[in-house]
Amino acid sequence: MTLEGEVDRIFDPSGSAGDGGQPGNSIRAAIDSKAARNESVPSWQPIPLSQLGEGAAVPWLWDGYLAVGFITLLTGLWKAGKTTLVAHLLKLHGDGGELAGAVNPARVLVVTEENGGLWRRRRDDLGIGDHVHLVPRPFRVRPKLALWESFTLHVADLVAGSGYRLVVFDTVPSFWPVTKENDASEVIAALTPLHAVADAGAAVLLTHHPRKGDAGEGQASRGSGALPGFVDVIVELRRYAPGERGDRRRTLTAYSRFDETPTEAVIELGDDGYRCVGTQADAKQADRLDAIPDLLPHDPPGVTAEDLLKVWPGTGPAKPGKRTLQLDLRRGTEMGRWLQAGTGTRGDPLRYWLPDSIRATAVS
Repeated sequence: MTLEGEVDRIFDPSGSAGDGGQPGNSIRAAIDSKAARNESVPSWQPIPLSQLGEGAAVPWLWDGYLAVGFITLLTGLWKAGKTTLVAHLLKLHGDGGELAGAVNPARVLVVTEENGGLWRRRRDDLGIGDHVHLVPRPFRVRPKLALWESFTLHVADLVAGSGYRLVVFDTVPSFWPVTKENDASEVIAALTPLHAVADAGAAVLLTHHPRKGDAGEGQASRGSGALPGFVDVIVELRRYAPGERGDRRRTLTAYSRFDETPTEAVIELGDDGYRCVGTQADAKQADRLDAIPDLLPHDPPGVTAEDLLKVWPGTGPAKPGKRTLQLDLRRGTEMGRWLQAGTGTRGDPLRYWLPDSIRATAVS
């Protein structure tokens, strides 16, 4: 079937795009203008660095993770919360907010592998507004490279004409023309057209599935290493405590061309959305601070760090080293979670106890 024929199968004759709701003549115009665009490429003349102008601040839509004009790859295990994270992020792009970094208002276009029913449920559950538009299942079959290039030009036209500042491909393997994910040249050929979307004025977010097993740094995404090598920011989503299915914390590990990108953040999903716990070290300390009150006596003279290590339980947070526990106890004292006495010198060690009033506050 010809490219024109494939377009006719995707878009109905009236010019409406089925569930996607996008005008058929827009993608047709993109196809018709493709040759002209290829002939009117930017100048290939070398540019002295001094002519690049002043360095501008990176236009972040989600601080450290999503920037206008750049491409981010988000990889997460199946059913580990990747789409949930994206849905909460999209909601925050309505009025702005925080999700391990500032999230700025933006108009969003989502190219999704899911049908409209699932997104209606997310819209109603989370209250996602009309700043988010969808193109559900744009292809009936895996497209050829020519049709994929035309589609990305169509999306670039939408970015330029409709003011979308973020374009999400969820998940990118559902749309691109790649048949051999381990073939670097095929992957690069499919990724390169996405530059048109970024250059039109949008941040591009690609969601992807992981490879089997736990891969090395920045290599969690399935398939060729050409994919993580191509993007500007890599974000890997993992369960914070894989053995505890009820734990709603997730770890974001990032690799980036930008110094502003945090290397690690632990986030926790609550009734009001995500809150940032901090780094994994912060999360582990928080777990220990929650465990310590159960080990403290109610009255002075209290117990020492050494005493606590002797009775540290075999379940729950891992038993810390003495120095780590001393830092935890100091932190809990500063937070008012227990009381401290002693000078910390030989013969007068620091001792800790938990009066009923403080214990009740800590437990609640």
